[in-house]
Amino acid sequence: MKWNRLRRKNMKTKGEKVYTSFELKAPSAEEVMVCGDFTEWESKARRLRRLKSGLWKATLKLPRGDHQYRFKVDGMWLNDPSCSGQIDNGLGGLNSIVTVE
Repeated sequence: MKWNRLRRKNMKTKGEKVYTSFELKAPSAEEVMVCGDFTEWESKARRLRRLKSGLWKATLKLPRGDHQYRFKVDGMWLNDPSCSGQIDNGLGGLNSIVTVE
């Protein structure tokens, strides 16, 4: 299976992990979380920080490789609109995918 992925590279590293930023423009949102295979999905979801511009942002340390993720905006699941890469999640939906290099 071939898909276009959001690629993150040339970011600062710490050991075997790479600092990876997730951003979402959602000016009217009250809460934005990033959930993925790197957060055990909802159990360790990470909250994004709201900037004055209406952009939400979080930087996480991720191991190199492919990672599936989604945003949760005010309780509603949302794929990353800046990421054209999506993969079937086996639950009738799609997940965004990021490749950390």
